[in-house]
Amino acid sequence: MEERYEEIRAWASRSRRQELDALEVRSKAFDEGVARLRAENLEALEATEREIERLRAAGEAEEEEEEGSPPPPPDTAPPAHCVPVATPTVVQYYRRLDPATRRHYYEDARTRATAWEPPEAGIVHAVDDLGANPTYHAFYLDAKSKRTAWTLSEM
Repeated sequence: MEERYEEIRAWASRSRRQELDALEVRSKAFDEGVARLRAENLEALEATEREIERLRAAGEAEEEEEEGSPPPPPDTAPPAHCVPVATPTVVQYYRRLDPATRRHYYEDARTRATAWEPPEAGIVHAVDDLGANPTYHAFYLDAKSKRTAWTLSEM
């Protein structure tokens, strides 16, 4: 009986050792996987930090460039509350859309007088009021030929 007991005990000891060896192998593989993932994450973090620095430097360079550049031309998009100053050769008007008739009418920027047709003489600097849309599109209109252009030099 004692011999059988020693045999069972030896078998149990071998079995436990095999289980411990298997656990040790799995533990080592797990630790290696964790170390690999940490290294990959560190590389990704460093790459992200480099990209952020590159974008920040590009943004600063763009801001410096914008600070040195001249302001945009005044006819790009005047706000609705501004009353532009008319020049002697160009009359400033707002071209607006009448919601009831769906027709455009013209509003003198200085006097706020309105008319269905643009003035008969000279070049009109008209600013399209696109209804509910707060953006304005400025253009030039030759009152006689009804020809339009985006800039005065194109007239």
